[in-house]
Amino acid sequence: MTEGSAGMFAAHPVATSTSVDEAASMLSEVFLPLRIDPTDGTADVRMHLNALRLGRITFGYMRFREAVRIRTAEPVDYHLDIPVRSEMTARAEGGPPLRGTEQTAGVFMPGR
Repeated sequence: MTEGSAGMFAAHPVATSTSVDEAASMLSEVFLPLRIDPTDGTADVRMHLNALRLGRITFGYMRFREAVRIRTAEPVDYHLDIPVRSEMTARAEGGPPLRGTEQTAGVFMPGR
């Protein structure tokens, strides 16, 4: 894998996957329990995950080749989601949608 394809935290690779279930399992181990739904209805995704834990903080870089919908459990810790390319729409259960871009982030707090 070249530096450009490895992304941030390249020295801390966790997983690559082409399976929705495997990608969801790996992301759930690193972040929160979650489910992945490809927006094109297929069962295949191309996901790459690098992550680094420092004490109680987890830094992660994940990349999908396809557009996906990720549904997570309610956060028990603070989460800061920043797209480094393209954009995202995110929301916590019952909350308003938040649009994230390279200049804006989504902040999720426990109990909100």
